Amino acid sequence: MTTKKLKKSDFKHGMTVGFKTKDGKAHVGKISIDTDGNVVICQNVLDGYSISDKLGYTYSYLLFYGSSGINAGQHHAVAEVFIKRSIEHVVEGDIVHSDCNEYHRVLGICGQVVFLSSSEYDLEDVPSLEEAEAEGAHFSIYELKDNDWTLVQEESHDDEVVEYTLEDVAEKMGVDVKKLRIKD
Repeated sequence: MTTKKLKKSDFKHGMTVGFKTKDGKAHVGKISIDTDGNVVICQNVLDGYSISDKLGYTYSYLLFYGSSGINAGQHHAVAEVFIKRSIEHVVEGDIVHSDCNEYHRVLGICGQVVFLSSSEYDLEDVPSLEEAEAEGAHFSIYELKDNDWTLVQEESHDDEVVEYTLEDVAEKMGVDVKKLRIKD
């Protein structure tokens, strides 16, 4: 289990991680560190720990106990955690890059077969998962690895600040600005 090799200090609040469950399926989540120092994976697959800040995900699962940094147990439903994901850990929605300088959206995975969208030549033009056309190719994960495909690590924009004026909010909500009150 890779989580035994990783130390609690390797994880930072909000960082994106990949992980595999015991059934071998790869998933993506974010690390949340609660007020007791517990290191938790927030994601949409495993429910196993209650934390208030799930970073936009549905579930959270404990990896390390608070200040002791002790691994949460040998009977994890999480079989492996990896901080920098690679082509072997591709999941639906990822973008992959071929040695021919083509970018594709991963449309789905069935066993070890990865289904890709039709090719795109500029990273900026790769369609979203909902807009991607399914007339692309399919490869095994081993073929992708052997042919030097890479996983595009998308930048996180979680720290970007979005600013709106009260007038902007009123206009978007379709209400008179004088009748708008914003609560914390």
